[in-house]
Amino acid sequence: MLSSLSPVWGIAICLIAWVAAIKDLRSYTIPHIYPFVTIILFVISLSFVEFSLSFLGWRVLSAAIAFLVGFLMFVGGIMGGGDVKLFAALALWFPLKDLPIVVILMTFLGLFYTLAVLGYRMLKNNQADTTSSEKLSFMARFRQQMRSKLPYGPAIALGVTAYLYQIGF
Repeated sequence: MLSSLSPVWGIAICLIAWVAAIKDLRSYTIPHIYPFVTIILFVISLSFVEFSLSFLGWRVLSAAIAFLVGFLMFVGGIMGGGDVKLFAALALWFPLKDLPIVVILMTFLGLFYTLAVLGYRMLKNNQADTTSSEKLSFMARFRQQMRSKLPYGPAIALGVTAYLYQIGF
């Protein structure tokens, strides 16, 4: 759908994803407004293309599968509820056949994002602990950082942006 529309739609959903990611970074929450606006934009975009009920059905199925995958990640403690809702709303924009690509992009780019944040936190904490008489080993600091919270919104935004760039929106 995005390929048949102007790049404005792609830019709009990227912006929504990144604004939600920044909000997630600052507060560890993604408010309901971001998935809601994403869904509203999808509905509005339907008026600019010819679509069938089967097209709409496949997109809703894509969102439902994304929600299910996100829910399983939520249960596993990997994603928060806001992340799940945002990802499911964004999945309306992707054909079902491309959903695995988006998930893979989110996963791998999320891995790099996670390693960068953990490395930064470890470096920052190591510098802050220079006065401590008891230095923690690298692995002890790493395990300590792995237990800390990390917002997943940026990984979602990275994955969506990479996918949209790949399809040439």
